[in-house]
Amino acid sequence: MRAIYLKEGFKSGSSIDLSPKEYHHLINVVRLTNGEEVMLLDGKGKKGLGTILECTKKRISIECKKIWSEKRPEKSIVLGIGQLKKDAMDSVFRMAPELGVSEIIVLNTERSQQYPLRKDRIDKILVSGMEQSNCAYFPRVRFSSIENLVKEECDSVFVFHLEESDTQASPQLVSGANLVLVGPEGGFSEQDMDLIGNMTKVQRLHINTSIMRAPTAFACAVGYLKAFC
Repeated sequence: MRAIYLKEGFKSGSSIDLSPKEYHHLINVVRLTNGEEVMLLDGKGKKGLGTILECTKKRISIECKKIWSEKRPEKSIVLGIGQLKKDAMDSVFRMAPELGVSEIIVLNTERSQQYPLRKDRIDKILVSGMEQSNCAYFPRVRFSSIENLVKEECDSVFVFHLEESDTQASPQLVSGANLVLVGPEGGFSEQDMDLIGNMTKVQRLHINTSIMRAPTAFACAVGYLKAFC
């Protein structure tokens, strides 16, 4: 079902008017029709079932038929990833809601890319991922260095690497925040890994794959944890 993110929220039985300029893709790309049902998302766990009353180039009107709430998972996934090149970074932001990531921490590491990330662009990509996957929660995004991240307390930390030695035999997701660390292009440096080694509750994992691009590694890591842990 096509989903629409409404930052201002919605109520059961209410009529919602959308800006055709802001939602032009619903008219020109998705081509919604009168009477079609859509899912409404507020990014805070509330979902709604809506019906298109009118969809023209001048007006989009939706009636909210009912609402319900979706609880946050007890075992949340937090992604810590070194800043990537623009296309790769966009891919991570787009996939994060699809994979149920609750928070994205963009890390400044030795090999991270150095360019400004615009909040409005990030939000637009996250909304696209939310609407694609019907994700109930808008992921939080913040920025940090490895040094500052090490000082934070996480319930569990997962580091994926290519070496089979020193690998956790039975990794487990725990209730609370499970931090998944993914390096930038070129991976974490030795200095980064030394800092990460100072973190508590670190689980080192090896998956038998070839070297992957960072967005692929992120998706593979989260998929592995959700499937087997």
